[in-house]
Amino acid sequence: MKNISFKQAINSFEKDLIAAKGYSKATVENYKNDLDIFKRYLADNWDLKLNDLNILDDTDTIHFYITEFLSDNILIKDNSAQRRNRLLFALKSFFKFLVTRNLIGEDPTKKIDTTKTKTRVKPVYIKEKEFNSFLDTIEQSDSRYALRDETILKLLTFAGLRVSELVSLTWQDIDFEEKNITITGKGNKERIVPLLDQAITAIRNYIPVREKIDSKRSEDENIIFLSQKRTRFNPASIWRLVKKYAKKSAISNADKISPHKLRHTFASLVYKKTKDIRIVQQLLGHSDISTTQIYTHVDQEEMKKAINKFGEVIE
Repeated sequence: MKNISFKQAINSFEKDLIAAKGYSKATVENYKNDLDIFKRYLADNWDLKLNDLNILDDTDTIHFYITEFLSDNILIKDNSAQRRNRLLFALKSFFKFLVTRNLIGEDPTKKIDTTKTKTRVKPVYIKEKEFNSFLDTIEQSDSRYALRDETILKLLTFAGLRVSELVSLTWQDIDFEEKNITITGKGNKERIVPLLDQAITAIRNYIPVREKIDSKRSEDENIIFLSQKRTRFNPASIWRLVKKYAKKSAISNADKISPHKLRHTFASLVYKKTKDIRIVQQLLGHSDISTTQIYTHVDQEEMKKAINKFGEVIE
């Protein structure tokens, strides 16, 4: 495979759209803008800079980034299925071009389908009645990495961490006395999130396990969670970990549960109990409260209760 920069690949893609496909300049410009949005999303949310094409050849990892990107654009940006499809068409065209030119080995968009519905999409999350089932599955695991996995999943679920925040956590970020965690989020903004006793206990139980592992790289020495390779986790590995336990727990929508959906679960349940959107905003580290508004959705059970109460009034 050729080794060229991402910018060179975009330029070649642009020429192909004009010369081989016969697309108009306006259409080509739209494709380039959509690809630039994806590039900036990776940089802003995952600290990933597309300087060359090497990272794009990790099919599973890029597939994960693309699904998160498309999901966030529906749930947070404008809730438009048509907009998601346009972004997906641009990505599909680009990656198909890269495969055709032998610039990458496999197309990560191949198994991603377009959205057919025009209805508003609610965030996928673990319902309250299934929450304990998910936790039981985590706690009853017989994996050799059970304590590590339990701590990872409880921090994602009980603290609403982004994956990029989780994999960067250091021991200095945990305050056992105050029972809270300092999280460095987007734009290096810090927020402090209180931790439940279950999360604190999980971290304490994991400490002896972590102390026996020497990090492969000096920069990972204080990182809390290390992979089997003794380096900090990459986001795709955390994604696979969450998928594994979600399927084991047999909860509804298990195939759709991802690290970001655990963040949705945290936010949805906090809002359900507090009805305070400002608290949810601060816990998630959202600078704009409009981003947090998606968690004010009302589930089917709450709607049924409301209708029943209405029925009591008119009896």
